Amino acid sequence: MKEIILLKTIILLSSISEVLTYHQSDYRVISEWYEFIPNVKYLQNFKYINFKYNRTFHALNASAYLKINVGNNVAFSTQAYKFSSNEYRLFPLQFDANLCVCLKEDTFGLQNVYNCGNAPRCPIVKGNYSMCNWQPDYNKFPPYMPTGRYRLDLNFTYFGDMICLAKWQLEITRDIVKFPKN
Repeated sequence: MKEIILLKTIILLSSISEVLTYHQSDYRVISEWYEFIPNVKYLQNFKYINFKYNRTFHALNASAYLKINVGNNVAFSTQAYKFSSNEYRLFPLQFDANLCVCLKEDTFGLQNVYNCGNAPRCPIVKGNYSMCNWQPDYNKFPPYMPTGRYRLDLNFTYFGDMICLAKWQLEITRDIVKFPKN
């Protein structure tokens, strides 16, 4: 009996891990704007700029001095809002995660942060950090997201105390499919 329960648990966990390692290609993400609200208790000289890298690529440059060693203890919570009736309204997409785990597993394509600059690696220690021309890998976003404009609020915390609040506005679009006429 215990063997059957163990086998079912292993099958369930393996199927869950297959779902979590998704790859999407059914929509495009257009990043519109980033806004950051840093906590001066943790971050000093925080600077960022949103810019259009080329015709289709919006990017982010940022730099800051982290005042303390946070190790592997940075968590973030994400809440989505969908633009509707001329305002962002609560959307049922919310999750919490550990930043170091997401970086290690390349969740949402976050490892792009290491392509340019000196973004922190885990465990995160105090020091000057920067990133340039950054944008996540949208192919690693969840599939089947509804088309529309969204704002994601990402609250980065250290043992429940806010380090930085990031507000990210983006649009999800799909190519128009034209069916041949008979």
